[in-house]
Amino acid sequence: MDEIRSADPVLATYLEDADVRLWSQVHCHGDTYNLKTSNIAESINSALKPARGFSISFLLEFIREKLGKWCWKRREDALSLTSEHSRGVEHLLAIQSEIEDTMSVQPIDG
Repeated sequence: MDEIRSADPVLATYLEDADVRLWSQVHCHGDTYNLKTSNIAESINSALKPARGFSISFLLEFIREKLGKWCWKRREDALSLTSEHSRGVEHLLAIQSEIEDTMSVQPIDG
């Protein structure tokens, strides 16, 4: 907040007056807009953990190999798809289809 206040005092006052749960992911009690809270740097750091402590040349080769494997796996997965959608989207569409079969549509006026 000190950094925000030094950059824009009016904004800092506005945020302090607003409900902190409306603008801070940390204080939100739910899954706001289905955002993921972990960032890509954490994921990469976790994937590179086995190569820590080795020489820079080993680390670079490890990264090259890891990225190559990821790209190859995703390419193979994409080539095996039977529709234009990813497996995740197909799964969501299947669930949505099951749910929509239980719903009824009613006109809103005469």
